[in-house]
Amino acid sequence: MADFINTIKKLKVESEIKCCVVNIKIDDAAFILKEFNCTNRILYKSLEDQYANEFLRGKWELNGEPLIFGEDNNGKVYLLSGQHRLHALIRATIAYRCDKNAKTKYPNAKLELETVIIYGVDYRVADSTDRGKARSHSDV
Repeated sequence: MADFINTIKKLKVESEIKCCVVNIKIDDAAFILKEFNCTNRILYKSLEDQYANEFLRGKWELNGEPLIFGEDNNGKVYLLSGQHRLHALIRATIAYRCDKNAKTKYPNAKLELETVIIYGVDYRVADSTDRGKARSHSDV
């Protein structure tokens, strides 16, 4: 692994794009969606439901898939990728809080999103994000 990391470090270039790992809770998710989710694609409730179920079952893991934030020339920030995960976190947290049997129904619930944040991306590249093929049931 050390050889791999050293190889990657040699490939590093200077960029305005930065990253970090954060824990996002319901209030953080709501703030991000309110303030920065102004130009995203439509919300697919079926995907939000699927992700919320993953949070409730405790199956959501830090996997390197980032929330991506872009910025325009005036410094305005836009959420480019991650709205479904944020909406799902909110939905899962509300469902958990409203269910008096949640602790027994969802003993492994994860009500925080530990995730990579990528920021400093040019907001105009939004159409090039999330273009990969989704994993099918048989792929998983």
